[in-house]
Parts: sequence; structure tokens; C-alpha cells
Amino acid sequence: MSTYQVIAIIGFLLGGTVLLLIGLVIWRVNPRRKENGVTGLMLCFASLGPLMGGIGLILDKLNPGGIALYAPFLANFFYIWEFFFPFLLLFALVFPQENPFYLKHPWIKYLIFLPHTFHFFFITTFSEWGKLIPHSLLEALSDRFGPFSSPFNFLVKFTGITFSLLFKFHIKFFSSINLVYFLLGMWLLHRGYREIKNPKLRRGMGLLVYGIRSGVGLYAAAYILPVLLPLHIPGDLKLFLALLAVIVGSGAVAWAVTRHQLLDVEAIVRQSLVYFFTIGFFILVYLLMIRRLSQALSLSLGRDLPLFDVAFIILAILIFRPLMERIERMMERVSVKEGGDYRTLLRTLSSEIVSLLDFDGLWRRLENTLKNGLMVQGVFLVIRDRGDGEFLVDWGRGKAKIDLGDSAMRELAERGGPILAEEFMENLPEGETFQPDFKPYLLFPLLRGEEFIGFFGLGEKVRGFRYTYDEITLLGFLSNQLAVALVNSKLYAEALEKRRLDDEMALARQIQDSLLPSSPPHLPGMEISVETRPCRQVGGDYFDFLTTKRGDLGIAIGDVSGKGMPAALLMSSLQASLRAEVENGHPIQETIRLVNSLLFKSTTPEKFVTLFYGELDPQQRTLSYCNAGHNYPLLVHSTGRVEKLEKGGTILGAFPDVKYEVGRTQLSWGDLLILYTDGVTEALNQGEEEYGEERLLTSVIRYRGLSPQRIKENILSAVKEFSDPAPPYDDLTIMVLKISE
Repeated sequence: MSTYQVIAIIGFLLGGTVLLLIGLVIWRVNPRRKENGVTGLMLCFASLGPLMGGIGLILDKLNPGGIALYAPFLANFFYIWEFFFPFLLLFALVFPQENPFYLKHPWIKYLIFLPHTFHFFFITTFSEWGKLIPHSLLEALSDRFGPFSSPFNFLVKFTGITFSLLFKFHIKFFSSINLVYFLLGMWLLHRGYREIKNPKLRRGMGLLVYGIRSGVGLYAAAYILPVLLPLHIPGDLKLFLALLAVIVGSGAVAWAVTRHQLLDVEAIVRQSLVYFFTIGFFILVYLLMIRRLSQALSLSLGRDLPLFDVAFIILAILIFRPLMERIERMMERVSVKEGGDYRTLLRTLSSEIVSLLDFDGLWRRLENTLKNGLMVQGVFLVIRDRGDGEFLVDWGRGKAKIDLGDSAMRELAERGGPILAEEFMENLPEGETFQPDFKPYLLFPLLRGEEFIGFFGLGEKVRGFRYTYDEITLLGFLSNQLAVALVNSKLYAEALEKRRLDDEMALARQIQDSLLPSSPPHLPGMEISVETRPCRQVGGDYFDFLTTKRGDLGIAIGDVSGKGMPAALLMSSLQASLRAEVENGHPIQETIRLVNSLLFKSTTPEKFVTLFYGELDPQQRTLSYCNAGHNYPLLVHSTGRVEKLEKGGTILGAFPDVKYEVGRTQLSWGDLLILYTDGVTEALNQGEEEYGEERLLTSVIRYRGLSPQRIKENILSAVKEFSDPAPPYDDLTIMVLKISE
């Protein structure tokens, strides 16, 4: 037996076995499903051709002289594989979707098989018509009945010739039937292929059509066309074309099923093929190498050497499992490289999912993986909104709020695992719609510990196949990972938002610092020290030094209601208004009245400002002032008398058309003026006791002999010592002015 013949036999047997294996697996997964049954039987009948061809070659080589004993049986029974053609046509009518004509006329499936049923009966019954009545029986009839047997003999011979001619005509005619079935099936499959929307299913269907078209086309070129047309094809070329048809056809079908998840059985088929190819590898090595080497040594030594066979069996046992695992890993790597096997994709994604912090991007990636990997009709996500706690549903076209009811969500949370969408919908509030473009089928809750975050749901599969236990297990594990990823992404988003706000607040602090005077003015005969400490990054305390049109020094200190950014914004508005009115040269009471009017128009009543504004004549050392609801500044005279600067009016921004008074006081050498906000006097200790005006006055009197800078520092230290370890809850500003020589 030549190497070419061995390769041909192995190719026929391997290709046929692959088709038979895939067909049996597809049929076994769901025999009640029409597509599985038709596809499985189509591939099983397709496998009979190469299998019986390989067996015929083996019988011919093993027993050339006795092949005639097997030839009639094999030649007749071989035609059973041609039932592949009606199954191909039926497959084209039901896959990828049932043809409208077939749905309207389901009886056509019986009509499709009539020609081939008659063909198989005719071939097996009448191919050897002349041998049905033995020649010895005809001679015995002639001897007994003499000339009376002649009409019977003539009738028998005429019938034999007639059936022989009919048989030859039938063979040619039926070849055209197979060709018509093939062309019609390809046309229908191509139409169905063009209507497929899912890219993965489309690729798999295209590969399947290509494999069937190529395999059957090569077979038709070798065996059908020579019957219909006056063509002569050498036997070796026929064998080569047939082998090529088997390799291309079985390879394309196997690749479409295992790589493109065409019929949702790729995992079972792949494992079976790995096992089968491992065995085939050992058989091929044995036939091509070990067996021949053993025979060569036996001939050279003159005796049999079973040593090689025994050693090969031991080696095969030792490396069978590792080799099978290696082949399976190679197939998995190809699947990952091509983005094929959804199990590998989900395992890879689940290992990365907890480290991906962009949840929207993660969800879209997961959505595409499930749609293309599992080939589901749709995926949706329902999560609790961080704002109001209501649930948001994302159908893939944006998010919308939806009321799913407490009982439905409680049922899903308590289940803790996948639930059928139908069961979930039974607990929905009356009138609530929960229906996207696709029909929800399975729901997976998202739980992190006992916290119920939401759930994601899947529609039915595009091809209508059931979810397997392996798929549901992987999806359940993925839901746990997704819940962790969702929490992590929220924390990350909050951290990013906090960082963004911190950056904005830091920038706002820089802006606010730039608005406030960087240092007090230096004037002869007086010293000034001032400091402000916001309890947050920005604050609502305000102080300023201005120069009036008369050349007096304007001194302002204020406190805006509230804290943080709103207070800082109102403080900047106060500063701009006061500076503008001072520039206009109005009297103090008119300036404060106009500022009040502007703030009242631009703020709500609950937003208000306290302000002390005074104008100091450095030459005359007189201070004219207006106190608009602010803490009374303390004027400690050199004689020890304490004066509170109270005259003015109510707070700014709360009431319209308020009239304000102006107070005046004379300053002399050694006098000390303390201006402050309520962050000083209202500082609290652990017992929630306020620092108070009395403690402030005590500190001022105690340190009055020091410089304004030292007085300010000592007062701030006293306030901090009083309130420690409680953190400050309000902005704090203090200004110290001292009249010197």
C-alpha cells in the first residue's frame, strides 16, 4: 500500500469521522429542536460517503481477489449517503430562520425525500436484476417444458435488459436531481446568510456555506458531472478530488461550529475533536512510522520484533493526556486570538474586570462580549442611582428611571442567583412596563455582601438555544465580579470628583487670596496686623483696606452667612460692591445703603452679610464708621477704657431700603482697635462652650502692650488652645490696629 493510498484512507476516515462526530453531538444536544435534528442528520449522512469510501479502499487492498464478494453490497448500500442532499435542502429551509414557504407548507419536507427514497429502493433492488433468476433455473425450465419455456425466457431477458437500461438512465437522471438539490440548497442558504445581522453568526454561516459549497462542488466535479456530461476523469484524480472535498467540507464545518459558535455546541465538539485528533495522531504515527520501521527490521533480521509496538503503546499511554491538553490549549489560544470562544473571553474579562475603573466603558465591553460571544438578542443593566436611590435602566440606548417595585427587587436580592425574567415580572407594580426591543430571559443580581446594587439581564439567544449550566455558572461568577467593579468604579468616580473639587477649591482659594489684601498698608503713626483662616479651603470672611477720594483709609471687615464656595462667591460680590461705592465718594451711610440694596437684589433673603466699615483720617486720627450687624469691634483706649463700636444698622442683603447711621470716635496714642468675626468669639471647646467676648477682651487687655502682630498671634493661640482638639467649624478673621507715635 503506497503512502498516497494510506493518506487517502486516513483522510477519508478522519474527515468522515469528524462530520459524524459533529453531527451526533449537534443532534444529541437537543434532538427535539428542528435545527439540531436536521443539521445532525445532514452531517451524519454526509459522513457516510467518506467513511464508506475509506472502508472500500481498505477492503480492496486487504483482499483484492475477494472484493467481488463485498462489491454488490457496498456499491448498493453506498448510495444511502445521498440522503445528504435532501437533508441539505431541508437544512437550507430551516436555517438560519425557517423559510416562509416552508412555514406555510410544512408537508414539503416529506416530498423532498421521495426521490431519494425511491432511488435507494430502486438501486438496492434492481441493480442486479439479471441475477434474481438463476441461469440454472432457466435451463431446468427449458429441459422440462421444451419449446413452451421460450416465451418465459424471452420475457426474463427482455425484462433484464429493460431494467438494465432503466438503471443506467436512472443513475444519470438522479445525478441531475442531486445537482438540483445542491444548487437550490446553496441559493436558499445564501439568501438566509444575507439576512443575518449578528456578525459572529454571519461569519460562521458564511464559512459553513463555503465548506458545503466547496466540498459538494468538488464531489460533483469528480462524480456527478462525468455522469451527466461526456467527461472522463482518471481514477487517481477522482480520488484526489474526493479527498479534497472531504478535507475542505469537514474542516469548514468543524471550524464554523467550534470557532464561530454556529450551533451553540462548540465546547462539546471541540473537546471531542481534541480527543479524536489525539487518537488520530497516534494512529497516523503508528501506520506511517512505527509499523513500517518494525516491518523493515523484521525483514532485515529474519524474525518479528514486537518491541517497537510495545514501546509505542507505553509511550502513547504516557504522553496521551499531556498531548491532548496541549492541543486543547492551542485551540483555545486560537480562539482568544480571533476573539472566538466566549468562555475564554469571559474568563479573561473576569480577571480584568475588578481593575477596570471606568464602569461605562467596562459595561459596554461586557455588553459586546455577551452579545457576540453568547450571541444573545440583547443585554441590559439596572443599577441604583447614587443621587435619589431610584433605579436606572440602561437598554444600550441611554439610561432612564424605572419603578420596579420593592417586592420585585427584594425577591431578586433574596434569590441571590439567576432568575427567569418571567418570574421577576410577576412581582412588578401594575402597569409598569419592562420591555426593551428584545424579550428579557435571564436576570443576574449584583450583590456585594448583603448590599443589593442592581442586576443585569440577558435576552434569549439569537438562535434560540438554551443557556447551558456552564454558561449560567460563568455568568453568575461574572455578576459577582461586576458588582465589585461597579462599587470600585463608583468609589473611583467619587475620588476623581473629590479631587476635581479639591483642585477647583484650591484654585478658588488662590483667587480669593488674590482678591484680599496681601498685606496691610504702612501708614505713619499706626501699625496694622491682620489674618484670616477659613475653616474650609475658601471662606466667607472678608477684610479690606481702601483709599477714599479724601485720602482717608477705609477699613472693612465682614462675615457672609454660610461656608465654603457659596459664601466665597457672596464675599466677592460684597467686595466688588463696596469698592465700587467707595470709589464713587458717597458718605459712609449712603455707601452702606447702596451696598445693601445691591446685595438684596442679587441674593435670596436667607443669604446675608454682616459688615463693619470705617474711614480713618490719619492726620486727625478720627474714625467714622458704620456697623451693619457685625460683631462690635473693641476700641481699648490708652486709659484702659473699652469702647464698643455699635452704631450703624442691620445686616446687609436681608431687607430693602434700610437706613444706616454713622458713628464717630477719636483715637489717640496707645489706643488699640480689635476687629474680628464670630469665628473668634464663637469657637467651641469639647464641652460646646463658646470662647466668648469676655475671654477675647481679657486677652486683649493682657497683651495690649505688645505689637499688633504679637497681640494677634497670642489671641489666635488662646482661641486654638481653648477649642483643641475640636476642629474649627467657622471662618475666623482678626485685625489689630494700634496708634503709635
